[in-house]
Amino acid sequence: MAGSVVAVVVFALFVCRVVVAQPYPAKVLLLHAENRPIPAMQEILGRYFSGVGSWDASVDAGVGNPSAAFLRGFDATLVWSDYGWFNQTELGDLLADYLENDDGRVVTAVYDSVTCCPASVIRGRWDPLYRVVLPQGDVKNKEDASLETPPPFPNHPVAQSVTGGWTIPKSVLDHLLPNATFHAGSYRIFDFTDGSPVVIARDGVGPFKRNRIDLGWWPSPEEAGGDVPWNDTSNAAGQALLKMTVQSLLYVLSNDSYLCGGTFQVCLETTTVPDLQSYLPTVDPDFLATNFTVTSQTPAAGATYTSGTQLTFTVSTDSGGLISCSVVLTTNTTPCPSSSASSLFAFWASPIKSFLSW
Repeated sequence: MAGSVVAVVVFALFVCRVVVAQPYPAKVLLLHAENRPIPAMQEILGRYFSGVGSWDASVDAGVGNPSAAFLRGFDATLVWSDYGWFNQTELGDLLADYLENDDGRVVTAVYDSVTCCPASVIRGRWDPLYRVVLPQGDVKNKEDASLETPPPFPNHPVAQSVTGGWTIPKSVLDHLLPNATFHAGSYRIFDFTDGSPVVIARDGVGPFKRNRIDLGWWPSPEEAGGDVPWNDTSNAAGQALLKMTVQSLLYVLSNDSYLCGGTFQVCLETTTVPDLQSYLPTVDPDFLATNFTVTSQTPAAGATYTSGTQLTFTVSTDSGGLISCSVVLTTNTTPCPSSSASSLFAFWASPIKSFLSW
């Protein structure tokens, strides 16, 4: 191949990192039944998202559920209860409409025990159509909580950078029991060592094929600065719970916004645009997606290009995801090693990996 002209396709990563000055561009609502302000949680999660709002829909607060128009102003919502809901059926219908009609994304922290706290169970059309975890008899475990390592799904985007090696006393953290049951198609990402599910996912939910996450513990605002502090970087348990929460929100937010990332070269002994379909993978482990299909490509496959030509394309997946890329085609006379003739789509940067740097 010495002296031959080869085409080098370069995929450059043009994505930001989540830092205080540049959070993920999404508004998140903390929809809860706490009957108290939660400024610490808002402040901490506000470091990772461009906007964080709060609505107390507890029966004690007495203000009722938010309006559909208010909820529509947020890209995702994190839902949990400590006290009873103001109106359980209305809330379930509201969340179902949000997911079905407004393309909303929902992470639910499961504390809806039909035994101890029946008023905390979300009802209406949400139950059981859009649930991950089904209503439980009880949710307060009697054992200390330690994260199982490795987790059931170590390569999942939500599992990135989360480490174990810590224990939360049983008096501090309420969470699901090992016998928790799930909606068909759900799967565990994290478990505690006693088998209690910690993070449970269900993909392709609703008409927009969105990802759903249920957290298997109650995210009390005390965790923002109490027994399991999110603010203390030296507290391993608090940092793990914070990462799981943020990355769960990112996962439900990002499954229609795949990002092309990384820098990869594919040596082609031609100056014509390649047929991208022939390079698509069968399965992407980051996104659990299959059946990748090129839906558009400009310039078209087979066209002759000059160095510096921009190639734009869109790829769809069976899970409803959409990958859009714009890359520059350049020519190079330097021979490429055979190892670089790997799949053009050897890597798609997970939004969680791309936008978040802990």
